[in-house]
Amino acid sequence: MPDPPSVVLASLQTSGNTTALYQTAGFQQRFNLTPDVPPILLRSSVIHPYRYDQQYPSDDQFLDLLCQVLTRNEILFLTPVYFGNHSSLLQLFLERCCDLDEAPQAHLRAVLATKSIALVTHAHTGLSGERALRKPTEAFCAYFGIQHLSWTHYVLNRQGWTVDHDERCV
Repeated sequence: MPDPPSVVLASLQTSGNTTALYQTAGFQQRFNLTPDVPPILLRSSVIHPYRYDQQYPSDDQFLDLLCQVLTRNEILFLTPVYFGNHSSLLQLFLERCCDLDEAPQAHLRAVLATKSIALVTHAHTGLSGERALRKPTEAFCAYFGIQHLSWTHYVLNRQGWTVDHDERCV
């Protein structure tokens, strides 16, 4: 059985649909998740916006969070869709990875480049052509030389969670 991925929950809601989807047995099984690897909650960390000068307040936790994410070979980003875009928390995390272009964090860029990424989005509606939703993740992967494995979109309807879109990207 392959190692479970680092799962990054990119929602501000503590008990919302992102957490509910993550906790379903079907989701756990589909992505090979195990109870011994808890999800990484972006909302639980202080991440300040990217700065060119890299002078962040002392409470910034981005590098600690990134090191947690990098402990697994695969990274699974789970994010709600708001108005056709992934969450602002995920965008903030992706933008902060630009810090890896500069010393002293440059060594983490090499580590990140050895990983692969799966994007999982969810909403109350299907995508109806919103393929642009995966573009930021594709650009991130291309910039850092990361393998983009897949994009899966779930819809919450009266029957529960259903897969609306499932695309392998490799």
